[in-house]
Amino acid sequence: MLKSLLLSFSLLLLFPAFATASKFLVLTVYQGGTALVNDVRSFELESGTGETAVSGLPETMRFGSLLVRSVTAPKDFRIVFTRFHSGGLSSADVLRRNIGNTLKFVLPGEHEADSRRVVKARLLGIEGGHALLGMDDGGMWIGPYEAVMLDSTPKDAVLAPLLTWKYSNKGPKKQDVALSYLADGLDWDAEMVLTDHGGRFSMGAWATIDNRSGNRFEDARVMLVAGEVRTGRPSAPVMRNKAFAVEMDMAAAPMPERSSFGQWHLYDAGKGYTLPTGASTRIALFEVDDMPVTRWLYARNNVGLSPRRGVQQRPLNIKLKLENRGTGQPIPSGVVRVYEPGPNGGSLFAGETNIGNVPEKGKATLDVGRAFDVTMDRRQTEYRKTGKRSYVVAYEVTLNNARDDAADVVLDERVPGEWEITSSNIKPEKKDSATMRYSLKVPGKGKAVVTYRLEVELQ
Repeated sequence: MLKSLLLSFSLLLLFPAFATASKFLVLTVYQGGTALVNDVRSFELESGTGETAVSGLPETMRFGSLLVRSVTAPKDFRIVFTRFHSGGLSSADVLRRNIGNTLKFVLPGEHEADSRRVVKARLLGIEGGHALLGMDDGGMWIGPYEAVMLDSTPKDAVLAPLLTWKYSNKGPKKQDVALSYLADGLDWDAEMVLTDHGGRFSMGAWATIDNRSGNRFEDARVMLVAGEVRTGRPSAPVMRNKAFAVEMDMAAAPMPERSSFGQWHLYDAGKGYTLPTGASTRIALFEVDDMPVTRWLYARNNVGLSPRRGVQQRPLNIKLKLENRGTGQPIPSGVVRVYEPGPNGGSLFAGETNIGNVPEKGKATLDVGRAFDVTMDRRQTEYRKTGKRSYVVAYEVTLNNARDDAADVVLDERVPGEWEITSSNIKPEKKDSATMRYSLKVPGKGKAVVTYRLEVELQ
């Protein structure tokens, strides 16, 4: 480790001017795995032409997006060319550099299967896990090898991301230079908690920022963009063994300021954030004590045009519809986790679902699970084929409620073709050309029954 650090430091010393620490750092993180990095650093620059280097960069930096300008003397500083070394060595790279050189190889023994031998041989080529070696006796080894021993590390190796550039400077020696670039591997997701307090719902929202860029960002101002921005790159691969930062107390930290630009919304979380590489950091977005929420149970059935026997039991889904009131801002897309009162006064996890962006005063429907105490039995009571493509069908739907309180239930009955209701004990709403909707209140410890008869003509 010490040898690697000394190597990286020695490479920086090759340049008359270099900068490692950020003077002012702003991270604008987008949902989807991309971030805009604005980084101001201080340099001591030579007059005329010179070279400099910058370390402390993400390995996922999009080199083509890089913009460099002097804040101190923008008209007197010009970049001639830049070069980005993403850093890191691979065994294949090292071996390819040494083709034609004599190295030490650990090879299988010649006589015993479990024995090993160390030989000096000239590396002629590599292919997968096999090597082509020129032996001292004039022979050639073509086969597997277990290890290769080198006497030194390559002198031009760059073990960490490094940006170098050649510049022309007519301005002062000491200058602040701004770097702006896009980097992959920085992402954020919104996570909301919707808690039922016996009929009153509260919501808290957090932003979880994942840093998989390979670089640690210190003392940064963090800004979060809600909404999808089109990029030409796939998201960065996920790093393993993520560490998780301690969650922030919403009461202890100020909420981010929100503004909008174009069709997107911007949360300014403020300064002083450190985002370690491979870690997730959580930032509070907003909290609402009283959010309008309605609850009902829902099922959708298809009206079959074939004989059905017996009783079909169908599940009922638990639906919640929230209205975005009281937040004063849009709710970003993300996961909503629902908690309900438990038997001992605490809250129990009741399900989770994903939602899209919800504008202020907009609504979102959550599907959080299936009902347990309210069940549905469905039975076909009549079936007749009255023509080549015409039918008469009738159904009975029974809803049983084992709970003490009443349950609101919405049933959608999907009907193919052209159809007409000839009888129904409850008048349904015609939601669309293919759907009858029944809205029911099932009493506690009771039941509700729906019966209907249809004439159907297929086209």
